[in-house]
Amino acid sequence: MIGELLFMGGNPVYILEPLVRTVVTAVLAGLMHRRTGALFGLMAMQVVSLAGFTISAGLGLLPQLSFTPTLTGLLTGVALPAAILVLCLQEWNAGRRARAAQ
Repeated sequence: MIGELLFMGGNPVYILEPLVRTVVTAVLAGLMHRRTGALFGLMAMQVVSLAGFTISAGLGLLPQLSFTPTLTGLLTGVALPAAILVLCLQEWNAGRRARAAQ
């Protein structure tokens, strides 16, 4: 967030999206053990993140547009959402098995 703030001319508007995304992810992760909707919301948010990165990378193949993948972008746009999605799917499967065992 600080890097975006510095490179975008000091405009604090660029901090809002990562900050809101972090807070929503933390809240949904805290609620996912008690609420199935929070689990699905968290999974949907990660799928949207992965789809957005894929679309950006795909559009970057066009000669008119430029897409420069960075290590930070790959970690926050691909690795982190994929890891969270895997953990959410494991939690969902564990919950399904627990309900089936009852």
